[in-house]
Amino acid sequence: DHDGRIVDAVGDNFMAEFASVLNATLFAMAATDQLQAEQENDDHALVLRIGIHVGDILEDQEQRIYGDAVNLAARVMAVGDPGAICISSAAQIHLAPRAELSTRFLGEYEVKNFARPVGVHCIEPEMQTPTLPVPDSLVEQSFGRPAIVILPFDNMSSDPDQEFLADGLVEDLTTALSASKWFTVIARNSAFSYKGRS
Repeated sequence: DHDGRIVDAVGDNFMAEFASVLNATLFAMAATDQLQAEQENDDHALVLRIGIHVGDILEDQEQRIYGDAVNLAARVMAVGDPGAICISSAAQIHLAPRAELSTRFLGEYEVKNFARPVGVHCIEPEMQTPTLPVPDSLVEQSFGRPAIVILPFDNMSSDPDQEFLADGLVEDLTTALSASKWFTVIARNSAFSYKGRS
């Protein structure tokens, strides 16, 4: 429906190419919405995280694609939280004429194996299904500005009811540090993805 094709799938990742940035974006939104609708009452629902970039690609004999544009799309995807649709600045230019496709600039990010920082945008949360996790942890990062994350605390007491206290401390510290202009504070949604990991 969106003039695209899946060119590779490894593990829980898949890569697709489209004839235009608009088609890629519309597919990303439709796929996210459809997956959400199909898993509405599932406690262990899958959530997509999508990165979109535009650029020249190379194709091998098996019609798999590779090159800098492919690598950059993967890096753009990695900026987002689960549920986010992230778009490079190069791709976002193609969406600018479409006022109904609102995006938010997240900042410029250093990307491995690329000399310059890459601008990243995300589809505004209201454009996606409201019940999806809102990518509010995609905080704006300025190139060269340090970032800090407050990781979840372990409840070391024998009282499991004190778990909320540990979580509340993380949230309060994150909120307080967010007022600083000297560094970027990674939002709690990203931090809590590490909860329970040793």
